Amino acid sequence: MGKLLVTGATGTLGTPIVTRLLDLGHEVRAASRSAPHNTAGIGGKFPYRIDFATATPTEVEAAVDGMDTVIHCATSGRSKRDVEMTRALVAAATAKAAHFVYISIVGIDDIPLGYYKGKAAAERVIARSDVSWSILRTTQFHNLVASMCAGIARIPAIAPIPKGVSFQPIAVGEVADRLVEIATGPAIGRATDMGGPEVGRLHEFFGAWAAHNGVRRRAVSVPLPGAVGKALRQGGNLAPDHAVGSGTFAQFLAE
Repeated sequence: MGKLLVTGATGTLGTPIVTRLLDLGHEVRAASRSAPHNTAGIGGKFPYRIDFATATPTEVEAAVDGMDTVIHCATSGRSKRDVEMTRALVAAATAKAAHFVYISIVGIDDIPLGYYKGKAAAERVIARSDVSWSILRTTQFHNLVASMCAGIARIPAIAPIPKGVSFQPIAVGEVADRLVEIATGPAIGRATDMGGPEVGRLHEFFGAWAAHNGVRRRAVSVPLPGAVGKALRQGGNLAPDHAVGSGTFAQFLAE
């Protein structure tokens, strides 16, 4: 069995990855800057405490030392820091001859969001390095779409929905399964994109979310201006030809 470092191990994606790896019998170094919500730890193990956004090269090298694979899920919330964090991890993984696995997002080349630009820059760091690497891009997770709906619902009286914007959300557990599959095999470079099973307008997802949560709001279509709005209306965040997920948004709400 392999030895794998998972960054962002207490996060939305990192947690199920760690759980699956442990269930398969792998040795996991679950790295996180914060403690898990469950005080019993992840899979019965407390995380390896490190903030990769501020760690020294020596600390990063120590985290990677002895690992066969690095699954990089951590984010600082700041694009520049995320790129530098990735650069440091790639350097350490290269020195240790480890397989570097990175989770990315469908549409980062087309949608000019700051966070997306950071993901694209991090991908370039990986691809131009000497490390053995695999990158998986996926569409948005169900919980992100649900969070967007909750944000819309906090606005009084009406629900302003960006006009013409669609999403293709995917179950985080399915993404975790695929990343584990990639991480426990040889490096494959850019993996086939992974999308959820259904493409729907945001107002449709909001309607389902509102009905499930007993929220009553009158939906009002509003324009989303600028280059970001244009890219979203053109479906830059979608992967309809790679709708490989099976868990629907309705199933996510019912869980």
